[in-house]
Amino acid sequence: MSKIYPFQIGQFECIAVSDGTSQRMPEALKMVFSTAPEDELDQALRDHHIDKNDMQNNFTCLVIRTGEQTVLIDTGLGSGGSATTGKLTESLASAGLSPSDIDLVMISHGHGDHIGGLTDDDGNLVYSNARYAIWQGEWEHWTSDETLSAMDETRAAFVKKNLLPLQDRLQLIDSSADIVPGICALPMHGHTPGHIAISINSDGEELVYSADTVLSPIHLEHPTWSPSFDSIAQQAIESRHKLGQYAIDNNPLILAYHFDFPGLGHIVKQGDAWGWQPRESA
Repeated sequence: MSKIYPFQIGQFECIAVSDGTSQRMPEALKMVFSTAPEDELDQALRDHHIDKNDMQNNFTCLVIRTGEQTVLIDTGLGSGGSATTGKLTESLASAGLSPSDIDLVMISHGHGDHIGGLTDDDGNLVYSNARYAIWQGEWEHWTSDETLSAMDETRAAFVKKNLLPLQDRLQLIDSSADIVPGICALPMHGHTPGHIAISINSDGEELVYSADTVLSPIHLEHPTWSPSFDSIAQQAIESRHKLGQYAIDNNPLILAYHFDFPGLGHIVKQGDAWGWQPRESA
């Protein structure tokens, strides 16, 4: 089922667009919070009213209509997911958009649930009229012979299928300069080597698409509880602290990719770390 949530940031029309949800198995807890003491994690789950046997994993992308361009951030799992994912193009249609309407696709990082919707089953670009942007170090990491040769054949083929067709229309980012007016990268490396958040600014209002800097509100409260799939764990912890401090200093609205749809809220100071205040949504 497609889901959209339109909202405004200054003059920019924004739409949270769902690629769907999946069931997170109990054993996945050890991956998402791999360094958490078991008793403390159990208490945190109780505090958040999370049933470890019924955990939903959300995948929420973002559209920004600046008035000049239509920008999409991340593309979900595509057809490589489950029956309840790969819904991004349906969600776009619910917002009155087709893939051909997208002028720019920004990629936060190279994990499969963010790049899987870049191409169709035949390897053709879904967003056929778009330009693409990704952090330079992230592109170099995922397309390097060293990285690809370390993967199993299926995963390497997936990465090649979805990333290599972008080469002729790709902008490599290496700074926080605007990619289009009002939209820029915020380096939040560590989850992957070139993982970024993205800042959207208009008329003094700011939205930060935090991508996978945090995977759960619990990561704000316990930023050292690292997912096992953080590429550079200490750097990812530092990025969680960086996001928390940025939020306190600037008070942006946050869109967190894996939080409950639409993933919108504010990060607030809570003790020595941070907490999550979800935005009321329809």
